[in-house]
Order: sequence, then structure tokens, then C-alpha cells
Amino acid sequence: GSQRWAQDGKPFDWIATHYYPGATLTSPGPALAATLGAQDHALTMTAGDEAVVYVEYTNDGRTTWTPDGVRMGTTGPRDRPSPFAKPGNWVDPTRPTGVDHTTAPHAVGRFTWAMVAPEVAVETTFTETYGLVTADGQWFGPGDAAVTWTITVVPRPRRRPGGTPPPAPSRRRPRSCCAAPARCRG
Repeated sequence: GSQRWAQDGKPFDWIATHYYPGATLTSPGPALAATLGAQDHALTMTAGDEAVVYVEYTNDGRTTWTPDGVRMGTTGPRDRPSPFAKPGNWVDPTRPTGVDHTTAPHAVGRFTWAMVAPEVAVETTFTETYGLVTADGQWFGPGDAAVTWTITVVPRPRRRPGGTPPPAPSRRRPRSCCAAPARCRG
């Protein structure tokens, strides 16, 4: 019967639901897919300071993500060593982290990592871009520029001879020369 319907021009989904009333057809979809969600990062950092950042994605694929299997990777270009990499915290200079917890299809996975601002002599603006990549190097999800952060790094405050930091600028109003300004002679 299904061959006859096909020869009459009926599509496969019509034929399947004709023979199985009430059935719902679903497409298996891709093994790896994602939709970008929330993200948080520092806009300004002082050289040497550390900030904890995160990016969330919804797992739109059929494959469960694991911390050692799905990672954030640097893009722009891909696999670019990041000047914000924190040794001992990042997987390597191009991979900040894996997903925080095992993330089933249709669940939200968070990627959290620490960034250390590079040393700079003058205020410098960096553009950091990230994307999703498997441990074996398969990129997926939104485009390479979907997570693009502009971070301004300012130099550390200079230290005076002897190692003490410079005094903070005074925020007090200047005093007049005497308690009774109208009678003050200089």
C-alpha cells in the first residue's frame, strides 16, 4: 500500500501517519548543536587581576555533553592562544574549560573559567572570541563570532621607591586659609 501511495505522489510523512494514526514524526536532528544563552565577563580589568566568566548554551543536539568531551575554544582564528589564559586552570592556552556538568539534550550547559589580565604598559583593548568544540576538534554551535568580548586592560598602579603604592588622590575639598575667610589676609 505504501508503494502505491508513493507512486500517487504522497510524501513519506503522510504515508507513515496514514498507516499509524496518532503517530508523531520527529527528525533525529544533528548529533551536536547548540543555542547561545546567557554570558558574563569583565569589561575592564587591571593587569594581573583575575575574573571568573561564564557562557551558557542549550544543548540542541542528540549527544550528551561531558566536561571532558565538550569545551570552549578560542576563535578569531580558531585555536588562537589567549592572552587571558590562566595556567593550571585552562585545559590549554586555546581551551579555557569543558562544560561544568554533564548536559543532556535540551538542557542548558554552563562553561565557567578564570581569566587573568595580561601585563600591559598602557591601557589596551582586547577582543576575545570563543566557540564550542569537542575534545577531538569538531567545532559546532553558533558561529565563531557569537561570543565576542571586548575587554580593556589597564596597567597596574606604579609603585614608589621602597615598594609602596602611590597615595590615592585626595577627594577632600581644599580648606580656606583660615576659619574666617572674610578676615583672611593671605
